[in-house]
Amino acid sequence: MYYQKKVWTRRFQRVYQQFVQLVADEKRYADPALSANTVAQLMHLSPTYVTTLLKAETGDSLHVLIAKVRVREACSMLRHARCAAWSTEEIGLRCGFASRQVFHKTFKRHTGVTPLQFRRMTDEMYRQYLQNPPEGVAGLAVSSGVSDNKYP
Repeated sequence: MYYQKKVWTRRFQRVYQQFVQLVADEKRYADPALSANTVAQLMHLSPTYVTTLLKAETGDSLHVLIAKVRVREACSMLRHARCAAWSTEEIGLRCGFASRQVFHKTFKRHTGVTPLQFRRMTDEMYRQYLQNPPEGVAGLAVSSGVSDNKYP
């Protein structure tokens, strides 16, 4: 049994790294049509295998993991000075959300605040938010140091 768990964990780590590279690093999250089938196909694995493995190890479905990546990117853009001229709707669309409504609903579900409230946070409010996320909301590890080359 220990051996099976060790093998499962190694498989998970490999698949999870591949998922992160594909979705986050290669910015595939920006495609609103990104689905479990697309991700699995790009990873050259079966959709059932990928979704089962990620769900078993993270507790989240592939759809939720993609949404988390999109929300993290939106948080980063909302806090970055170079993106200040962009509307929250534009940021949501750039992050792969299909519409403004879906972006606002998903963002609030994951962060506990609306995108506009998040954008308007002062640095002190932001630090407090990261230290004490609202009750019932899984706080996001959003980095405040964004590379200047990341956004046009």
